[in-house]
Amino acid sequence: MKLKSWLMAFTLVPLAACASMPTPQQRAEQSKRVEAAAGAPVNHINLIQRGFYSWHPVNDHQIVAYLTPTRAYLIDLPSCPGLEHSPGVAITSRMGQVSTTFDAVTPSLVGVPCQIQKIRPLDMKMLNASASASSPEIRVKPRPVQEGPRHPA
Repeated sequence: MKLKSWLMAFTLVPLAACASMPTPQQRAEQSKRVEAAAGAPVNHINLIQRGFYSWHPVNDHQIVAYLTPTRAYLIDLPSCPGLEHSPGVAITSRMGQVSTTFDAVTPSLVGVPCQIQKIRPLDMKMLNASASASSPEIRVKPRPVQEGPRHPA
């Protein structure tokens, strides 16, 4: 009987993971909400001493990177293989800054750096106010962001 329970549990775990994945429609709605909350482009982000708090992919060419649970940036990249399904990313920085000129985001699954094309601050109040039942508020929780190699000045 115990063997049957274990087999059932191992079969249901992958299904539960798939059930929590957003649908293409939910991803499109989330992308529109994030774009609407994005401000004017900036050249760089000044990192707080501890670096990034969390991140999440919007699609295959954008991530939201959080410095704190209430301070975030939309980072635009070229199409970046493995970004949407990567458990972690590395973000390079120079002298405490992440910039559009020099830095990149590297998904841990693929290991190919994707050059940062644009950085835009997000209005988190606007983003969360635009949440609906079909596209719930983005829940920010700590998620590993590895700092990429630091380059000398």
